[in-house]
Amino acid sequence: MSNNPRYWSDDEIRDYFDSNPNLRMSQLARMVGKSIPELKRILMPGRRASAKRVAAQYKAAYKLDKGSGGLLFRFDRDGFFVRTEAQDPHGQVYSASITMSGSGKIALRNLAKMWNDPKIRREIMSLRKKYAVTEYIDNALKEMGTRGRLRWHSWHSPD
Repeated sequence: MSNNPRYWSDDEIRDYFDSNPNLRMSQLARMVGKSIPELKRILMPGRRASAKRVAAQYKAAYKLDKGSGGLLFRFDRDGFFVRTEAQDPHGQVYSASITMSGSGKIALRNLAKMWNDPKIRREIMSLRKKYAVTEYIDNALKEMGTRGRLRWHSWHSPD
């Protein structure tokens, strides 16, 4: 962690906020030189989807693999992403889950190994509910004896 809070990364800001339960957001905002809305976006990423970000996610569907259970998947350097298919004529997404950057490195490596195994990949892609996918992956990682865990960010956004 840098000595000067104004140069802290987003992860360092989150860690500091989590380790100081009596700290107010206004105090932290002054320390790091950010506004409260900026700080909220750092501390609670993805809580409220902006129209631009949601539209970008709809366009990203073209790069997703379609599973036999009706879910869409993507695994890349940003992590593992699973979402439901669009349920209306406007192509709006209703729920999705993604691995967070705070996930354990070993857990992410083992997830990559699982995703690259064709048998396990088919099994994951055959599931019908996104929560079943995250539960399956978490249980498989436990069975592998993986230290660390995946942190999931899930959202549900009907319009």
